[in-house]
Amino acid sequence: MVLWFNKEKLYRIWLYYPRGLNQGKKHRKRVEEYLVKKFGTPTVHGENIFCWEDTSVKVNVQEEQKLEKKFYHNVFHAKRHVKRDKNDNE
Repeated sequence: MVLWFNKEKLYRIWLYYPRGLNQGKKHRKRVEEYLVKKFGTPTVHGENIFCWEDTSVKVNVQEEQKLEKKFYHNVFHAKRHVKRDKNDNE
C-alpha cells in the first residue's frame, strides 16, 4: 500500500497485491472492504492495482510522474519474484 500526501493531506492510496501471492487473502479482503467503505469505489490500474484518489488536491505533475514511475518499477520488480500458482484464479 502506498499513501500519497500533499501538505499533510492524504490524496491518493494505491493498493497492490501480486497475483501469485496467495497468503493473506482474508487480510486483503478486509483492507479492500475498509477502504471502499471509507473512500468509495476505487479505480483499477493494470494488474491488481487499486487506486482511491482525491482529485481536488493540486499536486506537482513532474513529481507525480517520478513517483508513479518508481511505483510501477517496484511493482514490476516484485512480480518477477513471486511464484505463480497455477490454480490462482484471482
